[in-house]
Amino acid sequence: MLRRLAALVALPLACVPKPPGSPKGDIVLGGIFSHSGTLAAVDQGIENAAMMAIADINAAGGINGRLLALEVRDGKSDPAAAKAAAQELVAAGVPVIIAGVSSGFADVLLGEVLDRNQTLYFGGAATSIYFRDADKYPKGFLYRVMGSDSTEGKLMARIACEKGYKTMAKLSVDNPYGNGMVDAAAKEFVRIGGQVVSTQKYPEVGPPTSFTGILSAIDSAQPKPHGVFWASYPAEGAQIAKDWKNGGYTWKLLGAHSLQNQQFLSNAGLAAEGLEGVSQYFVPSPRVDQFTSDYRVRYGGPPVPPPYVHGGYDMVALVALAIAKAGEATAPKIEAVIREVSNAPGDEFGYGSEQLEAALQAIAAGKDVNYQGVSGPIELDEAGDAQTAYQIWKVEGGRFAPPIVITDVRDTCRVQ
Repeated sequence: MLRRLAALVALPLACVPKPPGSPKGDIVLGGIFSHSGTLAAVDQGIENAAMMAIADINAAGGINGRLLALEVRDGKSDPAAAKAAAQELVAAGVPVIIAGVSSGFADVLLGEVLDRNQTLYFGGAATSIYFRDADKYPKGFLYRVMGSDSTEGKLMARIACEKGYKTMAKLSVDNPYGNGMVDAAAKEFVRIGGQVVSTQKYPEVGPPTSFTGILSAIDSAQPKPHGVFWASYPAEGAQIAKDWKNGGYTWKLLGAHSLQNQQFLSNAGLAAEGLEGVSQYFVPSPRVDQFTSDYRVRYGGPPVPPPYVHGGYDMVALVALAIAKAGEATAPKIEAVIREVSNAPGDEFGYGSEQLEAALQAIAAGKDVNYQGVSGPIELDEAGDAQTAYQIWKVEGGRFAPPIVITDVRDTCRVQ
């Protein structure tokens, strides 16, 4: 089955063959994942997990006798390339595009391609706060199995406050993810009495190879910052950490979820030691353990970084169950029922072909289904965002230490 799926992905949509015994043909979803550039380290894992879900759905008999296929295009870590890929997939008639980590992709695709063509976008980690701006992005086109950066940003501000920081700077990749994350943190920090003294950005495409100038500008701010709200992707994040350590700066870096990544850890080396930040947390469970084991068998290594890789599986599984519930693979029909298969009430089903087969049978029998994701329970709110938990990550001894789970996300600190 996996060999057949790999062959399908390599074919143009128009050439996808009808499988034996499936006269209606495959149901084809679109996929955009970066195979090169700064986002490839994360997107590869998300794509792998998505293909695992495709295989499990088909092992379960497919959807109403039709196999599921994922037609993948390379986003090249470049929003312009992602836009061209999306236009090609939309022209081929896919009802849904599954994508990886970039909010920059989502910004271009939602604003310029998808909402004009009635195509849904499921983002594995397109978590930017900006995508819920009703004036710019029409409601009902973006769904996320991870939460918005709004809460994560507020927690970064709270942590800075609890450390006694009174002044902060912002450092981000110049796209909706990076800017949105540090803006959310800064807005909350100011609200609770802090001061933001410097804002520094760098381009997403063609980022600098040295960040000494940017870090020097932060250090020159008056008053000096006690810390920096920091949102970067792993490759340039590692260089920032090295330049920061070599510069001997006294202020601290407080990172976002994108830096909780093995590539960042490996490339930054000793410069990563002691760094910490905030990320979304997934609850350990037997289904997570089984997914991790299966992922290792298929791909030779662990799913990195969780929970974003896990979300790749969940996006495909949710869409497949929604198609079964709707009775047809069109964006409006999927959108109309997606919460009926993701939210309570309903019989709970989770990871694996047996669980998905049982969920499909339950849908066929007219029962309510509540999919429990590998990345955690997925309760989609009115906007289309999953509700999630959070954690503090920290690098100790060259590895990510066991996380500190944040059980209370309320406003509990004031800058004094």
